[in-house]
Amino acid sequence: MVFISVLIIVSLCVALLNIFGQFKTLRYSDFMTTPESLFRFGREEPLPYKEALGEISRLTQIDDRLTYAHEATKLVSKSLAHLEWNKLDPLKAYQTVPLWENPVLYLLGRYSGLPYYQRYNFTDYRRTLERGFGICGDASVVLSQLLDKKQIKHQIVAFDEHVLVEIEIDHKRYVLDPDFGVVAESSLKELADSPELIVNHYSNAGFPETDGRLLARILARRSYTYNSVYDFVPKRYLLERISYWLFWYGPVLGVLAGVLLWTIYRQAL
Repeated sequence: MVFISVLIIVSLCVALLNIFGQFKTLRYSDFMTTPESLFRFGREEPLPYKEALGEISRLTQIDDRLTYAHEATKLVSKSLAHLEWNKLDPLKAYQTVPLWENPVLYLLGRYSGLPYYQRYNFTDYRRTLERGFGICGDASVVLSQLLDKKQIKHQIVAFDEHVLVEIEIDHKRYVLDPDFGVVAESSLKELADSPELIVNHYSNAGFPETDGRLLARILARRSYTYNSVYDFVPKRYLLERISYWLFWYGPVLGVLAGVLLWTIYRQAL
């Protein structure tokens, strides 16, 4: 009897928390007051979340896959500000996932002691875009999911200091850097073999030569390739989706189970 009551009460409380979360946003609110030194590319407020989603819907109408890849790369760059990840207040910036967003991720962030939950990188592109900032890995995870919408063959390519995406269209490879918003019409191997080619691509996009030189050094090092977001971060991918499923549907199942158990209990009396 006590168990049934607790089950129903807890389920209703979680349901109310879920409803409350629908009126909240993960959006970082201090883009224009955060010190400019914390911005990788200078202070600039990213596209509003709803506007970014609208642009994604518009992009899906593009038939040419290479054009789509170009536009998607630029869109991700415009939609995410690159901030110094470890210098923000994790609670204020919602790097620690709020209780009203996902209780499981919240508890892991507050009490697990694991850095990647204290400053959480979402695997669902919509939540990353809603928050409005991230680092190169976040940008590549978002772009990967946008490329999936057009079934464009690609890999997430991770170096020790940078993450980008390489695609293949009509047997030709291109490198997409959504963090910088740069598209290189060359393969990763071609870029790694020609530092000047890297410098030219980034310089033509408006970045200083020092950035191109830095990226040339990074791309010459060892890399790791992943075929999907799941392949890139499998445990976090699964935990995120399972925990959100439980948060959304668990209360309903809990109440139904409680009512069923209550009915069985009453009939047994």
